[in-house]
Amino acid sequence: MHSINSILVPVDFSKVSANAFRYALRLADSLDASIDLLHAVPSDDGSLISMSLAVQQVDLAKEKLEKFFTEGVTAVSGHLKHVPAISPYVKIGGIRAAIRKHVEAEDNNLIVMGTHSETKDLEGFFGTNTSQLVNKAPCPVLVVPEGFAFQPLQSVCYATDLSHLDAFQAGHLLRTLRVFEPRLDFVHVKTGKGQKTNFNMDLLREVFDRPNTGLDTRFHVLEDDDVAEEIFEFAEETKADLVVMHRPRHSWMSRLFGKSNTRDAVLEATVPLLILPLEKKDEEKALADVVAQQYSK
Repeated sequence: MHSINSILVPVDFSKVSANAFRYALRLADSLDASIDLLHAVPSDDGSLISMSLAVQQVDLAKEKLEKFFTEGVTAVSGHLKHVPAISPYVKIGGIRAAIRKHVEAEDNNLIVMGTHSETKDLEGFFGTNTSQLVNKAPCPVLVVPEGFAFQPLQSVCYATDLSHLDAFQAGHLLRTLRVFEPRLDFVHVKTGKGQKTNFNMDLLREVFDRPNTGLDTRFHVLEDDDVAEEIFEFAEETKADLVVMHRPRHSWMSRLFGKSNTRDAVLEATVPLLILPLEKKDEEKALADVVAQQYSK
């Protein structure tokens, strides 16, 4: 994970997005990052009439976005060392496409979105859109449960299936969050006696649990058929401020018909959930890091 210099907050003017913005403000203040606020005005059919109506909606949305911005900053001003640089944007089109294009154009390092805790069905703006972003976002996505107030990230629960090299990228995450000096709990949830993994906690312990690193790391293997539920139960018990998972590496067919622990985690999130993409080059770098650590012993 790269340094976080720019945070994108999609906005639909709901209480959920307002809370996500307040969280992002305090996170950006801690990381010395800027914030982009993005609202998308849909154009139904692409016709001239539809486009004309959308243009009219843009002016109204700009006024609402300015009010949204002011109310958000006012709500947390007492907790800020300084107000982050904030840039508002209103685009015409679908929100998912607008987010992807904005991230590519503005080089945002993180997307912060909310979830609705009452229905837990992720319908509407923070439903399909959040679920789609979990699988397709061009950068990490931080999902903030409705009503969850920002807490300094002193305890991080890092979930891993031990089947890929994702957990060995934890060092990059810790460098990104170094201002908080968090404790890191690696958590693997076994779903049955026959489950096979490519790696194990002993290897993670050899890489990260070294006296000279100055890291506070702990390692846990749990067992439950419901991976997401077990992870968040553990996070609540240990008072974790953040849960980290990697984006699933599934084909579109398995994403359509199969069970996704990451998608379930978005539904069940009771503390903020950071979802990280992992590209092939990152896996290769992780493998090189593991090999280097082993030879340095």
